Amino acid sequence: MRVRVGDIVTNGGEPCYMRNSVFGGVIERYQGRTIFTVIQHDNETYYYKVLAPDGKTGFIHILDLEEIQ
Repeated sequence: MRVRVGDIVTNGGEPCYMRNSVFGGVIERYQGRTIFTVIQHDNETYYYKVLAPDGKTGFIHILDLEEIQ
């Protein structure tokens, strides 16, 4: 997945967990088809920092996200 800062992504049909850091605990669990905005990416850890619709920010693993076409 080639995503840039500002791109809109979704967690597809599966629930996913937002973490407070790439190694930290879970902030929130989001149901499938939640829309997120990418605000930072880290290719070394494979996590994207995203902004959720409820205003929370955190890290979600790249495999839990997909681009919106």
